[in-house]
Amino acid sequence: MLKLTVKWQKNTYEVEADTSQPPVLFKAQLESLTGVPSERQKIMVKGGMLRDDGDWARTGLKDGAKVMMMGTAEKPIEAPKEEVKFVEDLPEGEQAAQATAQFGAGIRNLGNTCYVNATLQCLYRVPELRAALNKLPEGRGLPETMDRGGVDTPTRLAQASRAFFQLLDEARGVAVNPILFLMTLKETFAQFNEMGPGGVPMQQDAEECWSRLLSTFQQRLDSGVAPSIETIQGIFGVGLESTLTCAESGEEWRDATTQLGLKCNIDTSVNHLAEGLRLALNESREKNSDALGRMANWEGQSKITALPPWLTIQQVRFFYKADVQQKAKILRKVGFPIVLDTFDMCAPALLEELAPARAAWKRVEDARVARKNLGDAKRQKTEAAPMDVDSGDKAGDGAGGDRAGAEERDIEEVLRESGGRPTGRYELTAVLTHKGRSADSGHYVAWCRQDKAPKGQEWALYDDEELTPKSEEDILALCGGGDWHMAYILLYRAQVVPREL
Repeated sequence: MLKLTVKWQKNTYEVEADTSQPPVLFKAQLESLTGVPSERQKIMVKGGMLRDDGDWARTGLKDGAKVMMMGTAEKPIEAPKEEVKFVEDLPEGEQAAQATAQFGAGIRNLGNTCYVNATLQCLYRVPELRAALNKLPEGRGLPETMDRGGVDTPTRLAQASRAFFQLLDEARGVAVNPILFLMTLKETFAQFNEMGPGGVPMQQDAEECWSRLLSTFQQRLDSGVAPSIETIQGIFGVGLESTLTCAESGEEWRDATTQLGLKCNIDTSVNHLAEGLRLALNESREKNSDALGRMANWEGQSKITALPPWLTIQQVRFFYKADVQQKAKILRKVGFPIVLDTFDMCAPALLEELAPARAAWKRVEDARVARKNLGDAKRQKTEAAPMDVDSGDKAGDGAGGDRAGAEERDIEEVLRESGGRPTGRYELTAVLTHKGRSADSGHYVAWCRQDKAPKGQEWALYDDEELTPKSEEDILALCGGGDWHMAYILLYRAQVVPREL
């Protein structure tokens, strides 16, 4: 780290520059302090101006050095001086900016950081995760994970994640700078600090970033705490029970585990997500046989014993190719549903637990359809005879009204008893996709569901700074089969019995 004094206009800033990172990250720090966009900054050093991809060693800067920065900050937001215009009256470019503001904020790319941006956009969709991070205590953390400076970097990463999610909460229609989060991520995990040719940060695997973040959060939020909606295991944990049999000896062995999601394996027989999930739940491993007194092959299957509020599914699309020494990609087309039913993957005890809620969910959905059909019929009747709106039976009149009233009371009882209970069904909420042939190259983006959005804009694409409305059809097209963006991580939210019609 290099301690520098930066002079800008009448202001002076004490800034620590990480010389192991390209200067573009240092400029991003200055942007957060001054409001001057990095592309407008002119920082004078030995030999000219500091370039985004320049070599720190050639600048001649030493600890305590003073540098001059020139550049104009973004104009502050002022009260409107002119008459307010409607969106449709604005120029086309301004209309687009106004339209994307409803989707929240984009995230700036600081040099091959799309894998981080896509991961953060997806995880931000989980309110329980944000709530759990908000309850994380302040402080330096656990002594056994302190670095040489006496700072617990995993705790700092969890705190930096919390702070960044809060930035996304506050931002609308602008791109958020992730510099502080990114620096903490790289301090915590050296693999994300690797540099490529020319000193440019290397692209990384988004799934590894996702897994590292959740494991860090789990360390800090779940230590000594029973699984709950405020723990990572309580939010994402999938309970599994494996039953394996040794064909040679007939021995049976059971093992119970919890993992933060499921995998979808892909081979030539897999055309749909459910097939890949079942393939991944089949297991074959070599372990010791007490009866044989040696290692033997065991085969069997895993069943789900506990389902979380949020289900993460990784499509296992990458494998290591030794000849080229990099992760290659499986491009096979694998369809996935908007609503996923896990019922046939569950263990018997969980099936019994889910059955009442599923029956209740069906009754409520049938009641919703019946209520909608009745409303449609009444509207059609009113439109056909607008002057005769009082004719015919009224709700509550005669035997028909009695039956309707009894049905309403039955549904109210169902809602009281079963409202909020899980059904084993999940609704797709976010998709992290990859475009390219290798996990460590190409481009990652996030596609996230928008609540209460108009038809055709139920989803939005988060491509670093750019936000674009998308439809459900666009999401279903992310199934693969070519070089276009294809689903890599799917984030599903549990469908529960509603609490009201």
